[in-house]
Amino acid sequence: MSSKQVFDHAELLEHVENETLVPINEVSNVLPTWKCPATVQRWIRVGVNGVKLATIKIGGRRYTTKTAIREFLHAQQKTAPEPARSESRKGMSKKMIADLSKKYGLPEPK
Repeated sequence: MSSKQVFDHAELLEHVENETLVPINEVSNVLPTWKCPATVQRWIRVGVNGVKLATIKIGGRRYTTKTAIREFLHAQQKTAPEPARSESRKGMSKKMIADLSKKYGLPEPK
Protein backbone atom coordinates (compact mmCIF):
# COMPACT_ATOMS: atom_id res chain seq x y z
CA MET A 1 0.00 0.00 0.00
CA SER A 2 1.48 3.35 -0.95
CA SER A 3 1.48 6.22 1.51
CA LYS A 4 -0.40 9.42 0.83
CA GLN A 5 -0.14 12.85 2.32
CA VAL A 6 -3.11 14.35 4.12
CA PHE A 7 -2.53 17.62 2.22
CA ASP A 8 -1.16 17.91 -1.27
CA HIS A 9 1.40 20.67 -1.85
CA ALA A 10 -1.17 23.19 -3.11
CA GLU A 11 -3.29 22.71 0.02
CA LEU A 12 -0.24 23.00 2.24
CA LEU A 13 0.76 26.23 0.48
CA GLU A 14 -2.72 27.57 1.23
CA HIS A 15 -2.22 26.79 4.92
CA VAL A 16 1.28 28.30 4.81
CA GLU A 17 -0.23 31.65 3.83
CA ASN A 18 -2.46 31.61 6.93
CA GLU A 19 -0.15 29.96 9.49
CA THR A 20 3.32 30.09 10.94
CA LEU A 21 5.67 27.50 9.49
CA VAL A 22 7.06 24.89 11.88
CA PRO A 23 10.59 23.73 11.02
CA ILE A 24 10.76 19.94 10.97
CA ASN A 25 13.37 19.90 13.72
CA GLU A 26 10.84 21.67 15.99
CA VAL A 27 7.83 19.40 15.36
CA SER A 28 8.81 17.18 18.29
CA ASN A 29 8.60 20.30 20.50
CA VAL A 30 5.02 20.94 19.36
CA LEU A 31 4.05 17.43 20.51
CA PRO A 32 5.22 16.83 24.07
CA THR A 33 4.46 13.11 23.81
CA TRP A 34 6.96 12.55 20.99
CA LYS A 35 10.44 13.88 21.60
CA CYS A 36 12.38 11.82 19.06
CA PRO A 37 13.13 13.68 15.80
CA ALA A 38 13.58 10.31 14.05
CA THR A 39 9.86 9.66 14.56
CA VAL A 40 8.98 12.87 12.73
CA GLN A 41 11.36 11.99 9.89
CA ARG A 42 9.70 8.58 9.60
CA TRP A 43 6.24 10.26 9.45
CA ILE A 44 7.51 12.30 6.48
CA ARG A 45 9.41 9.60 4.55
CA VAL A 46 7.44 6.42 5.27
CA GLY A 47 4.21 7.58 6.91
CA VAL A 48 1.97 5.65 9.27
CA ASN A 49 -0.97 3.50 8.17
CA GLY A 50 -0.64 4.83 4.63
CA VAL A 51 -0.56 8.55 5.55
CA LYS A 52 2.49 10.85 5.49
CA LEU A 53 3.03 14.15 7.27
CA ALA A 54 2.81 16.93 4.68
CA THR A 55 5.87 19.15 4.41
CA ILE A 56 7.17 21.84 2.11
CA LYS A 57 10.78 22.57 1.24
CA ILE A 58 11.80 26.24 1.24
CA GLY A 59 15.40 27.29 0.74
CA GLY A 60 16.73 23.80 1.41
CA ARG A 61 14.82 23.38 4.71
CA ARG A 62 11.64 21.39 5.33
CA TYR A 63 8.65 22.88 7.12
CA THR A 64 5.13 21.89 8.04
CA THR A 65 2.24 23.63 9.80
CA LYS A 66 0.34 22.92 13.00
CA THR A 67 -2.74 22.25 10.87
CA ALA A 68 -0.82 19.63 8.85
CA ILE A 69 0.37 18.00 12.09
CA ARG A 70 -3.16 18.00 13.51
CA GLU A 71 -4.61 16.53 10.29
CA PHE A 72 -1.88 13.87 10.19
CA LEU A 73 -2.63 12.80 13.76
CA HIS A 74 -6.38 12.89 13.08
CA ALA A 75 -5.89 10.67 10.02
CA GLN A 76 -4.07 8.17 12.23
CA GLN A 77 -7.18 7.78 14.34
CA LYS A 78 -9.26 7.10 11.22
CA THR A 79 -6.86 4.55 9.71
CA ALA A 80 -5.64 2.79 12.86
CA PRO A 81 -6.36 -0.93 12.67
CA GLU A 82 -8.58 -2.40 15.36
CA PRO A 83 -6.64 -4.52 17.83
CA ALA A 84 -7.12 -8.22 17.19
CA ARG A 85 -8.62 -10.25 19.99
CA SER A 86 -9.25 -13.94 19.77
CA GLU A 87 -12.67 -15.34 20.61
CA SER A 88 -11.17 -17.43 23.40
CA ARG A 89 -9.65 -14.34 24.98
CA LYS A 90 -12.93 -12.43 24.75
CA GLY A 91 -14.69 -15.33 26.45
CA MET A 92 -12.01 -15.59 29.08
CA SER A 93 -12.24 -11.88 29.83
CA LYS A 94 -16.03 -12.08 30.23
CA LYS A 95 -15.65 -15.11 32.50
CA MET A 96 -13.00 -13.36 34.57
CA ILE A 97 -15.21 -10.29 34.91
CA ALA A 98 -18.16 -12.46 35.91
CA ASP A 99 -16.05 -14.33 38.48
CA LEU A 100 -14.68 -11.12 39.99
CA SER A 101 -18.13 -9.54 40.04
CA LYS A 102 -19.51 -12.58 41.86
CA LYS A 103 -16.56 -12.70 44.28
CA TYR A 104 -16.94 -9.05 45.28
CA GLY A 105 -20.75 -8.94 45.15
CA LEU A 106 -20.92 -6.58 42.19
CA PRO A 107 -23.60 -6.72 39.49
CA GLU A 108 -22.43 -8.44 36.33
CA PRO A 109 -21.98 -6.09 33.34
CA LYS A 110 -24.42 -6.50 30.47
